[in-house]
Amino acid sequence: MVAVANETVRLLNDWIEHNRPEVTDEYGREPLISSEQGCTIKGNIRKLIDRLTRPCSTEKECPCGMKGEFASKCEHSVSPHALRRGSITAHLREEVPKQMISDRANVSPDVLDKHYNEMTQEEQMEQRRQYLDTI
Repeated sequence: MVAVANETVRLLNDWIEHNRPEVTDEYGREPLISSEQGCTIKGNIRKLIDRLTRPCSTEKECPCGMKGEFASKCEHSVSPHALRRGSITAHLREEVPKQMISDRANVSPDVLDKHYNEMTQEEQMEQRRQYLDTI
């Protein structure tokens, strides 16, 4: 189970009630992220994130000159993994306890430190200093 903010719950309920296609997968489940064809596959999610994270999704022209269906080739696109890594790092910077982040993101604390924490050594030192200066 994952706890989410009340506003997120309202948004998800609105999506389910008004926009989510009424489809079930081969196991009888109703996937949250779906299309008229059924459950959305990882490749479709990646394509969507590629399109939404490149500059030309909000600006008139893409700095690298890519158009429409070539979003994945745009050097300015951000991968789903980068979004996950950024989210985890943001939680770490906000000093959310590592075990809580680990549980929520389904990643061990060791893997979290090795692959997801983008905090600099200096940021980590300053965070430790906040705790140790009061001891």
